Formats: sequence, structure tokens, C-alpha cells
Amino acid sequence: MNSKFKIVMPFNRKYFVNKILCFVKSKALDEITLLLLVLIMVKCTTQTQETATNLPAAPQPSATHEKAPQPQLEDFSLSYNQLMEEGKLSKAELIEGNQIKKYSIDTGVDENFLQNYKYHLLQTVLETPQTKLYLIGREYDNENIVWLCGYDEKHRLMFTKEVYYDNAEGNYQVESHLQKDTLTLSIEDINQGASTQKYSFDPKTGLVEMKP
Repeated sequence: MNSKFKIVMPFNRKYFVNKILCFVKSKALDEITLLLLVLIMVKCTTQTQETATNLPAAPQPSATHEKAPQPQLEDFSLSYNQLMEEGKLSKAELIEGNQIKKYSIDTGVDENFLQNYKYHLLQTVLETPQTKLYLIGREYDNENIVWLCGYDEKHRLMFTKEVYYDNAEGNYQVESHLQKDTLTLSIEDINQGASTQKYSFDPKTGLVEMKP
């Protein structure tokens, strides 16, 4: 009696042997057919092993880790002409109500905070999931200040730096500009004269003064 068998991959050797034994016990196979089945079984097992051996190896992760580029800060320039004479400070977006708390103006930015001061958001200098830098200004009749303020991922105040100052007396003035991630302060002090300070930005520590 001729029997037809369909072998489905992957090959189940245990199942195949059990089938053969069942056929042998029932005397449904003669010796030649049994021999052919055993040869087929050995051939299929060998091919399965060869296929598994020849499978391409899984790609290994590269051991080289490239350093992520530091986000570039947005340039700015703060001068008396721009902020006061051209009205850039007074035209900037007002910070009021709940935003006073959001930017920690009353608890960290302005140590002389008063309700009758006007606070403005002049510019977003950097905004990433981890760090945010803003220019926040205070407008008043006889004194104006701008701070560069840094916040972490939870919007907690990390640092502030006074980057602009003028007063009605004219005895002290600070102007600044940020270019290519370098902050330069130009200070005019009636008592100590003119001076310049330069800072770089470190995402972990904030501003770092650059020694001449």
C-alpha cells in the first residue's frame, strides 16, 4: 500500500518517529518503505540544522557612543537704545497673575519684588526638555533690569544673571550681548570705571565665567 506524507517545516522529529513506530506496529509499512522514511527523516534533520547554522548573526550594538551636540543658544543684544529708546522692554509680553509664580519672579528672580513693578518676557534663549533659558525684564520709572534666567525640566529656577541695568541717576549701567554661545557683559560704573565680563553656558551648572 502506497502512502503519501506531507512534511511541514519546521521538522518535528519526535512526532515523525512516533508516527513511524505506529505504522510499524500496525504492519502498515514494509522494510523498504520504513528505510526510505528513516532516510527522509535524517535528511530533513540535517537540512534544518544547516539552515539554523547559516542564519545571519544578529547585529551587535555599536560600542561607540557619539556625544549629543549641545543645543545652540539664541543670540540677543541688550542696550539702552534698544530697550528704552526703541521701547523693546515695554512692548515685550507681560508676565502677570499666575505667571509670576511660574517664573519664580517673586521668590527667586527679583529679590526686591513689588506688585507695582511690570515684568516682561523678552525672549526665549533656549528651550529643551531639560533646560529653559529666558530673558525676563523688570520695568519701572527710574530703574530697569533684565535677567537671564535658567530653569530645569520641572521649571524650577536654577540661576539668574543680571544682563541689563540702568537707573535714573546714571551711575551704573550694564549692557550685554550673546553671540555664538558666549555672553558678554559691558559694565559702566561711575566709581570703578568700565569693565567686561564673559561667560559660557554649561547645561549642568549654568553660566561659567571665562577667564581672560
